[in-house]
Amino acid sequence: MARIRSVSPAKVALVVSFLIGLLLFVTVSLVELTFSLGYQDVSLFLSSIFAVLGVALIAQWSILSNLTAGILIFLFPYRIGERIKVVDKDEDISGEIREWLCFMC
Repeated sequence: MARIRSVSPAKVALVVSFLIGLLLFVTVSLVELTFSLGYQDVSLFLSSIFAVLGVALIAQWSILSNLTAGILIFLFPYRIGERIKVVDKDEDISGEIREWLCFMC
């Protein structure tokens, strides 16, 4: 799939390492639940994390939209010189991607 979309090997390695880290976190959590911690301790920990994430991401809607946009740009990279169109419910914006240092060119 990465070859078809011509995604760089560095990005593929980054996504794979993220997924491995997530799998490791889930595995460690399950082991802790099984051997040493009770259900109440784990549920309190997870609900606290979800509450903090909810306040940090959902209450700050611009942060969530920027995070989503960053993930989309990471997965579907555009190149300098391509034309894009941003579709919004009130207004459509279109333009050409330029290099940041050459903004006034």
